[in-house]
Amino acid sequence: MAARKSSQLSGVKSPPASSSQPAGKTKSGKKVQKTNGQVGQGTRLKIFWAVYNSSFEPVALYAYPDYAKAQKKAAELTHSSKIPHFVQKIKRMVTE
Repeated sequence: MAARKSSQLSGVKSPPASSSQPAGKTKSGKKVQKTNGQVGQGTRLKIFWAVYNSSFEPVALYAYPDYAKAQKKAAELTHSSKIPHFVQKIKRMVTE
């Protein structure tokens, strides 16, 4: 006990107690897989323009550069059906 107090006073720390589990494994013995949040090869997120109705249901989908076409479609649907339609960006997973 006196040796422990003297080592704490001198700034020397005792090594941490070793655990019985090897690194990278859980209590049940299954190996833990570390992920970095990235998706698999060949898949990525792309942005599209979606035309929605007032019930938030997608009616049409356009590529990102076709914003003018999406706005035109929303205006046509709003005028023809008397129900408001709007355009919003969405992200979709695309495999290449």
